[in-house]
Amino acid sequence: MLENRASLADKTSEMQIASIGLQGMQLAEARIDKTAAALAKAGTPEDRVDLSAEMVALLAAKQSFHASAKLVAMGDEMAKATVALLG
Repeated sequence: MLENRASLADKTSEMQIASIGLQGMQLAEARIDKTAAALAKAGTPEDRVDLSAEMVALLAAKQSFHASAKLVAMGDEMAKATVALLG
């Protein structure tokens, strides 16, 4: 019975890790879309865009997406290790 509770707690924590990673990826995607839209406006005369600031934002969003993807992969590895221990 105690093992089942521990197993359930491990699965819940693994799901939370994947969920947090997915949320991070979604936020990074939204930032990338926003930055891409700002960069697309760079050629129009009515809107001034600070290209260096937008590129920094784009690189930061890329790194955030990459880190979140690693978090999802880590959650997957943890799930596989848990299944291997149980099975």
